[in-house]
Amino acid sequence: NGDEHEFLLSPVGIDEGTTVEDRFKIVEKCIDFLKRLEKTPKIAVLAEGREDDFGRGNEVSKSITESKKLTKLIKENTSEDVKNYFILIEKAINDGCNVIIAPNGRVGNIVFRSLVLLNSWPSYGAVTFGMDKIYIDTSRDQSIDGYVRSLILANDLNNL
Repeated sequence: NGDEHEFLLSPVGIDEGTTVEDRFKIVEKCIDFLKRLEKTPKIAVLAEGREDDFGRGNEVSKSITESKKLTKLIKENTSEDVKNYFILIEKAINDGCNVIIAPNGRVGNIVFRSLVLLNSWPSYGAVTFGMDKIYIDTSRDQSIDGYVRSLILANDLNNL
């Protein structure tokens, strides 16, 4: 149920991560964040289909192509462990990835809602990068426990 494995899922805003370059910037911020917490990033890149689904529609093919491009970009510009899992998020989680990059914010938002709001995986909210202040974004549909976890995370980050 997610209790044993922590990971950053991004993008999750419906208008975020629309380009490979946007998602790469998100990856860089996730790497920096995890390293500040003294954790080793293990990155999973996702797509909207399996690799052999290429050709089964323009959007699926574009997503697969972009996931390969993003994976290559991460490998060429960081020293972090990265793998393209295509649509197989379950394998990324089972492999212990702590950064999961959705194909875009809409897909990431659906993954979040499926895990957290439907299956009660514990969420700490979304850490907002690029601000001088600590800001944890939460779902309007989050449970009270979810809001409390987000406040605890904000406090812990403030004390780093």
